[in-house]
Amino acid sequence: MGARSASLTVTDDDSGSPQTATLTGSGATPSGSAPTLVQVQNNIITTTTAQASWSVNITTTAGDLLVAFCRESSSGTDNFSVTDSAGQTWTQTTSGYKNEGTSGPRSGMFYVANSAAVTSVTVNYTTPGGVTKPGIMVFEISGAASSGVADGSVNNGTAASTTTSTSGSLTTSNANDMLILATDTSGDETGWTAGAGYTIPNNSVRTGSSGSNVRMAMQYQVVASPQTNASAAMTYANSNWNGNIFAAFKGGTSTSGPPASLTPTSLTFASQTVSSTSAAQAVALQNGTSSPLSISSIGFTGTNSGDFAQTNNCGTSLAAGASCSIDVTFTPTAIGTRSATLTVTDNASNSPQTASVTGTGAGLPGLSPSPVPSFGNQNVGVTSAAQAVTLSNPTSTALSITSIAFTGTNPGDFGQTNNCGSSVAAGGNCTINVTFTPTATGSRSATLTVTDNASNSPQTSGVSGTGTAPPSLSPSPVPDFGSQSVGTTSAAKVVTLSNPSGVALTITSIGFTGTNPGDFGQTNNCPISPSTLAASATCTINVTFSPTATGTRSATLTVTDNASNSPQTAGVSGAGTMLPSLSPSPVPDFGSQNLGAISAAQAVTLSNPTSTALSITSIAFTGANPGDFGQTNNCGSSVAAGGNCTINVTFTPTAAGSRSATLTVTDSASNSPQTAGVSGTGVGSTASLSPTSLTFSKQNVNTTSAPKTVTLSNTGNAPLTINSITLTGANANSFALTGASTCPLSGGTVSAPGSCTIVATFTPTSKGGKTAAISVADNALGSPQQVSLSGTGQDLRVNYEKVATARNARGPGRSYLLARRQVDVADQ
Repeated sequence: MGARSASLTVTDDDSGSPQTATLTGSGATPSGSAPTLVQVQNNIITTTTAQASWSVNITTTAGDLLVAFCRESSSGTDNFSVTDSAGQTWTQTTSGYKNEGTSGPRSGMFYVANSAAVTSVTVNYTTPGGVTKPGIMVFEISGAASSGVADGSVNNGTAASTTTSTSGSLTTSNANDMLILATDTSGDETGWTAGAGYTIPNNSVRTGSSGSNVRMAMQYQVVASPQTNASAAMTYANSNWNGNIFAAFKGGTSTSGPPASLTPTSLTFASQTVSSTSAAQAVALQNGTSSPLSISSIGFTGTNSGDFAQTNNCGTSLAAGASCSIDVTFTPTAIGTRSATLTVTDNASNSPQTASVTGTGAGLPGLSPSPVPSFGNQNVGVTSAAQAVTLSNPTSTALSITSIAFTGTNPGDFGQTNNCGSSVAAGGNCTINVTFTPTATGSRSATLTVTDNASNSPQTSGVSGTGTAPPSLSPSPVPDFGSQSVGTTSAAKVVTLSNPSGVALTITSIGFTGTNPGDFGQTNNCPISPSTLAASATCTINVTFSPTATGTRSATLTVTDNASNSPQTAGVSGAGTMLPSLSPSPVPDFGSQNLGAISAAQAVTLSNPTSTALSITSIAFTGANPGDFGQTNNCGSSVAAGGNCTINVTFTPTAAGSRSATLTVTDSASNSPQTAGVSGTGVGSTASLSPTSLTFSKQNVNTTSAPKTVTLSNTGNAPLTINSITLTGANANSFALTGASTCPLSGGTVSAPGSCTIVATFTPTSKGGKTAAISVADNALGSPQQVSLSGTGQDLRVNYEKVATARNARGPGRSYLLARRQVDVADQ
């Protein structure tokens, strides 16, 4: 207090250095009323449900001081912040965050002076997925300001319990300051003292539950005089961890502050890699006037103004006594010191308000490009083409590399090869070739991470791509075709070829491989090379089953294409079943059987092993000698599914030698007709006459014609026994068999094979047509064999007339000789 003086001294290289100026002033006791607690609101949750933010409702008056104490339990590194419904960003006390050991719980104190009116206050957490057991307690204090805030803190620092804790010290220079002690503890507070002997047993607000490890309290006291190295001491009913923050807020509203001000008035950024952006630093714009502050612009001026940027929540007007936040970032465009001035232009009397900003652009090692361009769609399990990433070392010293690897969500989906070795020379670079081999479908990402001895280690670059499913057949395997009759074709089963990849599919072939590929067939509407199946498209393959044999039949539907998983396959299977059939087939040979004699029957079974009735059209014989065989059956017009019937076959040879035919059943089966060969041997002689008729020319009655010959042949396989050869018929007496015959007319044999002749003549006994037959009675089939005979009898006579011829032509005494001459020949 009282008169104060000093000299301002400037030392430089001028000949009159140093230059000095005398400064004088008078210190006065600050004015203002003692601060008063208007209200306190809190919200705390004791469950372990994670929260990304936590709010408390509080309706305040503009111009008051708001102080918030916040906590959480699950993350000792969560740098939470406080905002409100008016868009204000709150300032944290310099004591920072307090937490138990290296992990939660964690607590912190925040404030905003000359606050705009708010309806809610929110603590915002940064831990992914949120934190557990969040809490917030807010004081509204009238008649207090934030300028000259002093604070100290205490933190037990371990998990050990304690029953007494003492805060760090703080010093104030103001009367009517409000001292606030905020505690985060799991037990009950029994008392505390603060400052120069102030004991505060009653001025406290508590929330939470004792013993739940979720308990917050704020104690407060207005002190009448400045405090020097003041501290707070807290005692507890039982031993518990606690984290305390002790702060002092100036009483009254400052009357000497500027109409508008920036706090702080300078920002210094750490070294920042060229073209990279720093974390934001906050500058508060305070409206110290009693009327709204009209803001024209917020920007940067100066040497490197383009290296700095800002975002703010100030808008175009800032309420009386209110503050807003300007977040400044540094993005150096070159190496070295970079500077500019944050400039706020408004309607305050001290406009513009300025704050200097400086930073250093550093050429630190870096990865480029960052992030790596997306690999796009890639089939699962297939490795992409490589993308080159450059690791640059623009520094003046060699970069010693510890590792190059991937971290993040899907590190196993990415790979790399590089030529970096263990170090990169100063000013040098190397190449990292990154590939993408997705292990699953969908978005896949990771971070290429280079760990080294650089100050900005690790250098990182995001990598990403999309895993797509390779082409496939569905269903696979194809549902079993079940039983199918041999030689028939099933209904088709539909198989879909899908191309869910991001590229067109070039199909080379669609066919079958495996054990019985010939038993299966397919038609399809798939485009075959050079045509392609578009990305995300499908086509259809219709598969059929045509078993060539009974029993289990299987194969593999195989699609060959340009996909990484080519060929795509789907098993196909079914069972071949028997069709209707005859058994035995062929029918056992009947052996030798006398001509014309019926053999014993042989049974042939017609089986219907199918699942439907067999409708029979006919049962008959076809082939060489169908007439030599006969059958009877009990089959009727149909044979039931799974049933059978019997066909009894007999052999009646009509000729000697091998005889054969085919038993043929025509029906509704796909293999109709069913057949079985039948055979046997005819045993016996076989007689035949040639020619089978003789016609004689007209013959005079009672005269004999020239002979005619008939050949009797035995084509059988046994001697022909002739019983007799006779003439029969109406005019048998007009014909005769002569002894010139070589056949035994009265009985005998003809060898097999062999032949003899029968000689016949015609002697009509009267005029007119005559018929008869040569009849051969023997042991051959068809006996007696006959040759028809025919001829015509006639009676031819010569007619004469009498004539006289003179014997002596001399004189009247002639004599005459009677004679005759033929006049004609006629049938009398």
